[in-house]
Amino acid sequence: MARHSLSHRPRCPFHPTREATDRCDRCYTLVSTEALEERDLRRLCPRCIEALELAEQVREDARRTPRNLWRRFRGIDYRVAAIGFAVAAVILGLGVFMVWVTARAEPDALLIRRARVGFTQNFDVDNEGLDFVEVIKNGVATSTSQSPNPLYTIERLHDGLPDTPVPPWRSADAVFPVDISLSGIAPELFAKVVIWDHANEDPSTYIREFEIYITIPAEQGGLARRELIGTFTALPTDAKQVFLLEETVITTTTIVRILDNHGGDYVSAAEIGLFNPTVNTSFGNPNISQGPLP
Repeated sequence: MARHSLSHRPRCPFHPTREATDRCDRCYTLVSTEALEERDLRRLCPRCIEALELAEQVREDARRTPRNLWRRFRGIDYRVAAIGFAVAAVILGLGVFMVWVTARAEPDALLIRRARVGFTQNFDVDNEGLDFVEVIKNGVATSTSQSPNPLYTIERLHDGLPDTPVPPWRSADAVFPVDISLSGIAPELFAKVVIWDHANEDPSTYIREFEIYITIPAEQGGLARRELIGTFTALPTDAKQVFLLEETVITTTTIVRILDNHGGDYVSAAEIGLFNPTVNTSFGNPNISQGPLP
């Protein structure tokens, strides 16, 4: 009797002793009829059934049900969580501290002035012109009497910001005379002095009587000399006061000698400016951006 080989008949991967006569409706693998199981109107092999059950379990676990949340909570490594909370608390604390320090910090007057000049493309101070001893123009100021409080330093006197939010300058006492020296980086034409008093200061501390001395540059082979060019009286008002010189002069270092105030325990002023004759104080094109503000 002749024998026929059965090697050409495929075998079921799940039941090797049985022929693979059907296909899975999902992966189309040849399997035996016994290996298939009906799920959602489809006949599926064991591998596809396992994959679908796993996917369903993942979807179920992803739902925010009380049971799932409790299981996740129980699975937390509390040591790792404690370290994480500690790091977060440190970062949050540093952030709060930086905000607190920034809120308490005094505004940088020079930065404000530079931003204002950069935005307006103009060096003008309160429509008075160009203050040639202003800090932003590298002017230098000193005083023979200075408050020890760093809030009221001499820089406040020539920062180009007579605005009320910016603190004023104060002397240490009311012992007169008080000399304020104002110097530019080069000899300048000098036509007027303008004083702004601070609205938040007691009017009794405002400058009353003062003298102006200029330093006339040395001629060739000579020496520079100092000369009194005027004595003025200011009123106890926080409105700016303009004092014109009898004639325009050239000066390098100018002394404002304060002879008296209006009876206060110290002297104060928001700004003292020395100005050229009327000149164009603008630069660039104010309608074109010149880049980021300093």
